[in-house]
Amino acid sequence: MKDVLDEIAILPGVIGSCLFNKKYGQLCPGLPSTFTDAKVEGIANRVTRLFEMGVSTVEMEIQTLTLWYDAFIVIAMFMEKETLLLTVCQLWTNLSLVSTTISVLTEEIKNELGKEFSTEQRYLTFLKNKLIKESTNITEQRYLTFLKNKLA
Repeated sequence: MKDVLDEIAILPGVIGSCLFNKKYGQLCPGLPSTFTDAKVEGIANRVTRLFEMGVSTVEMEIQTLTLWYDAFIVIAMFMEKETLLLTVCQLWTNLSLVSTTISVLTEEIKNELGKEFSTEQRYLTFLKNKLIKESTNITEQRYLTFLKNKLA
């Protein structure tokens, strides 16, 4: 999956991409460290609401959404029911090129998503991320090590 996201990341002006699942958070992180989990989750929640509003008001299925912020642009596309591909770009980026590349790679991303992130895998990733944040005692650290080995 990382290889597919890297194909997007090499485009001029692209800062990074990540897959975000509503339940499990970032499945395949690829954004700079300035994009914290909370920031990515906030963006994903806004995008999800806008997609839902578009379906209910326009009665059309929206494929791609572009959000312009002061310092960057986010291109969002649903890959599955609850999984978004978020691509962050600089303000001067050729958005047509990025959107076209994402569209071409959509099927490959969906196939990889199905292979790499089965339900069990997503749940383990969710637990691992939760433990990384909350790991304070030795028992949790041992369990985290167990999860890392299982995910490898």
